[in-house]
Amino acid sequence: MEAGGPAGPGMGEPMSGSPGHEFLAAVHGVRKRVRIGADGEEHRIEIDGHEHRVAFIETGPGDGCLLVDGRPHCVGIQSDGKGLYKISVGGREIPVEVAHALAGRVARTAQGDNRTGPIEVRSPMPGLVVHVHVAIGDLVAAESPLVVLEAMKMQNALTAPKSCVVRKIAVEPGQTVEGDALLVVLEPTGASA
Repeated sequence: MEAGGPAGPGMGEPMSGSPGHEFLAAVHGVRKRVRIGADGEEHRIEIDGHEHRVAFIETGPGDGCLLVDGRPHCVGIQSDGKGLYKISVGGREIPVEVAHALAGRVARTAQGDNRTGPIEVRSPMPGLVVHVHVAIGDLVAAESPLVVLEAMKMQNALTAPKSCVVRKIAVEPGQTVEGDALLVVLEPTGASA
């Protein structure tokens, strides 16, 4: 789905339904700001200011149909679990890189972060906890997966910002979480217990 065309109904109005979440997506290297809000069974997706109504019908693992403004588009979705996706539409493969706006802020904050106190890993978006990769007391390296969240049929691995010890796990697989929900508490290695 590409941004463009006339804006849908309600542009300029706050999205109805559950609170939206924002992220950046790079399609063929071109960055787009995306905002998603639920509206019943549909989602209202705003891409660089252009709004679309979207529903997803899963037809199999990684396959389905997107109804975009009432027009069907059969798609295949492959994810590496780190925000890189291959979207197949009409025989074309489209590489998409997704970076949640909050995740980007967290990554920028973690770079050069010399704090020795606890680090709270929070959900960047509402979703379903699919997998918890760690246990309390585990030593994890930077970029190690901690929790996998599923939102809009896409799985996103949340990783450790730096080498840490897991001090608390606040979720379990199968649990639904809201945006900004506490998932894991980490203590940077070298910090006192």
